[in-house]
Amino acid sequence: MQGRSSAVPGAVAFSPPTDFRQMDPHMIGGGQGFNRIFGLTGGHADPKSPESRRLGCPVRSCPDRVRQADPLTYVGAGTPPMLILYGRQDLLVPYRQSELLAQGLGRAGASGVLYTLPWGLHGDWNEFLISPALQRDATRQVIGGGAVRPAESASPNRQTITDFFRGMTAARP
Repeated sequence: MQGRSSAVPGAVAFSPPTDFRQMDPHMIGGGQGFNRIFGLTGGHADPKSPESRRLGCPVRSCPDRVRQADPLTYVGAGTPPMLILYGRQDLLVPYRQSELLAQGLGRAGASGVLYTLPWGLHGDWNEFLISPALQRDATRQVIGGGAVRPAESASPNRQTITDFFRGMTAARP
């Protein structure tokens, strides 16, 4: 379309992996559930893990590729706002990854919001955004001004995503 920017106004990240090297130390139950699901013994660093297969090398043996896969490598003040949604019971991607992303966005001068659902698992965000049981005790942290603000009570739902993008497009010229 003529007159419209092709710039990305914002992004939504559902349970985002960030730094593959920091995943295993923060896994729920020491990563036993993750290993069982994928038939592994070495967690995310296992040569057969999804991350190692994606990189084409075991996570611990190719730091340059790991850095290239880390979204924080590319974050700066001009990074579009990001809505991060995360379930604390995620057996695949540890919660620490969302904290790393939120903190990195804040340090870079970017903005966003991190919603945490204490009872949420990995994946089915449609269920997370409509289930009162999964929304119970949810929190929201605003990212901006060089920091991540303390968590406050929240009730994320489908409208949360719509409102996020409406706010991004309303701010564009």
